[in-house]
Amino acid sequence: MGDTAVSGAAGPALVELLPRVLHDSPAAMLLVDLNRGEVTYANRQAAVMAPGLGLPMAINDWSQAAGLRDLDGVPLSDTGSPLSRIASGQPVAGESVTAARDSGAVPAGEPLWVTGFPLTDAPGLSDRALVVFFRLADASAGSRAVEDVLSGLRDRAVLATDVSFTISDPGLPDNPLVWVNPAFTRITGYSFEDAAGRNSRFLQGPATDRETVRAMRDALATHQSITVTLLNYRKDGTAFWNEVSVSPVFDGDGRLTNFVGVQADVTARVQAEAEREEAYRATERAQSRLTVLAGVSAALSTTLDVGEALHRMAAELVPAFADWCAVDLAEPHGVRRVAVAHKDPGRVAALRAVPPTAGVRGTVVSTVLAAGQPQLFAEIDDARLAELAGPPERLALLREVGVTSGLVVPLRARSRVLGALSLGLTETDRRYGEEDLSMVVDIGRRAGLAVDNAQLFGREHEVAVALQRSMLPRVPSVAGLEISAHYFAGSERADVGGDWYDVLPLPDGSVGVAVGDVMGHDLIAAAAMGQLRSVLRSYAWEGHRPSEVLERLDRLVQGLGMAQLATCVYGRLLPVEGGALLRYANAGHLPPVVQRRTGEVDVLDGGKSVLIGAPGGSSEGGRPDGSAFIPRGATLILYTDGLVEDRETDVDAGVARLCALVAGHDPALGVSRLCDRLLDELLTGPRTDDAAVIAVRISDSWGHDPAPGH
Repeated sequence: MGDTAVSGAAGPALVELLPRVLHDSPAAMLLVDLNRGEVTYANRQAAVMAPGLGLPMAINDWSQAAGLRDLDGVPLSDTGSPLSRIASGQPVAGESVTAARDSGAVPAGEPLWVTGFPLTDAPGLSDRALVVFFRLADASAGSRAVEDVLSGLRDRAVLATDVSFTISDPGLPDNPLVWVNPAFTRITGYSFEDAAGRNSRFLQGPATDRETVRAMRDALATHQSITVTLLNYRKDGTAFWNEVSVSPVFDGDGRLTNFVGVQADVTARVQAEAEREEAYRATERAQSRLTVLAGVSAALSTTLDVGEALHRMAAELVPAFADWCAVDLAEPHGVRRVAVAHKDPGRVAALRAVPPTAGVRGTVVSTVLAAGQPQLFAEIDDARLAELAGPPERLALLREVGVTSGLVVPLRARSRVLGALSLGLTETDRRYGEEDLSMVVDIGRRAGLAVDNAQLFGREHEVAVALQRSMLPRVPSVAGLEISAHYFAGSERADVGGDWYDVLPLPDGSVGVAVGDVMGHDLIAAAAMGQLRSVLRSYAWEGHRPSEVLERLDRLVQGLGMAQLATCVYGRLLPVEGGALLRYANAGHLPPVVQRRTGEVDVLDGGKSVLIGAPGGSSEGGRPDGSAFIPRGATLILYTDGLVEDRETDVDAGVARLCALVAGHDPALGVSRLCDRLLDELLTGPRTDDAAVIAVRISDSWGHDPAPGH
């Protein structure tokens, strides 16, 4: 096809934008309309490859007319071929194709190198892509024609690409470069004259990765394509990251003729990836630290038992942050190791056996306890370990535990050092640093506060229990009655409770028995409990009916504001023939239980009224009384809700379980054994409430007519 027809397909205005070098170039060149996927211009060499065609023409139709094949002789497909990708706007750095026939411009079967890219920055051509075919044989022979063409394009700002190309000739000694394009010179600083005749290894330098170079060498030796990113050096000595793709080129007979290399300066990308990776690792480290801190905080806050809390903390730290952990507490008579953890269970015993201070001054733990300053040991070799360990036997244990990096921080609270936290790494490339030390110092403060709070609560709890017991009466000895009373202080509280019981021999020969619970767990509740007990004893001593005793108690509580609310059961055991008559009143409390000599259990649910202190509790009609006959050999059991109710068991289910336990008890074993069994069986888990139980057994020696008037 003539020049006029070819140029006219592109349009006169468009043709004027093309440099003259495109028309006269020895390389075949096409312009492709990116919007339509059509060839709109073909220079003389391209027109010879596909003669007699009218333009514009779909690029795949032009490829078929030119008889283009891949290196296996298969026609290029409509999708996925280099021409199709270029027409869709994708740059193609370079691929080998062949022509099926001799066109006069290209011998049949001779390899062609095709490259293409959008002319994004070319004035008036931004919607076009340039496709260039050139003969590798020309470049291998040292021809400057292709270079001249590409240089001319570059000079006219049409070739808008930073991708560099090289061609080497494996048929020559040491596979030297025989052609480089201008982009190669721009990237590396080496001109055609500098590079031609030399193996491309001259771009390597002292920091170039040897393994990557070896992989490239192996690929070239086996005629395989390879793409790698490696550090290369420019002519001025500056380093840059080079993404290199090398492909073998074969002739029609399958003989290796050249290697084509495509290079791209990806320094900015590699640096950005490195920065992103470092930012990601920093975020991961921060997230990991937050996770560890959250776990430690939860472990320290879920219990007031010092040993349990520190064991849970150690389990959170190993293996998430450390390979082993040891916690030591300073006590009046020395330093005690209270918690250990090791990622290797076989080394736990050795870690536990390491003396914290070894009885000598200057060990790390003793130094931290004395000075209160954290210690960081980023690198610990055997010589350093021997220096830190102290006595030989301690050194042997530490060697068994294993430590290559470690840190020790104080457990501090209220300006006091309560102990030390030691963490270590074993046989690993990781090392502790200042960021790690800062986090563990924070953990040490949290652990110190937890220990201090637990110790404070423990002391308060001991005082509270002593106070509570001092306010409870001693169980009196009453002829004909076997009496046992037990009190249990909630194990998870240091507060004083409001549970109470009482047994009171009365002037008329009857015996008063009571159990109650003031709402609350504080000193106010304890004080109210003491007041209620005293007032109830006073009214009971006067001989009033149980309902009247509770009614008077309620009026006094509401009138003087002695307590918010309270529950209570009060009863009088009157001697009668064959046993005892129980008259009782129940102000919102749980029902008493009676176990007969035969083992049968009765629940006494009479005499019910509202709580002490509840609005509307006092009325003109008064509170009701209940009564029950308790034969000889039977046992009366009164108790508080702390015995039968917990977080998982409601009151009704708890009372039913208590009744079952009472029914299964052998009365011959006595009431003390019964109370012990109830506490053991019913108080199996952590309790936040106190519990009281009192059991009164009517013996065979009890029972006669009541005194006159009663």
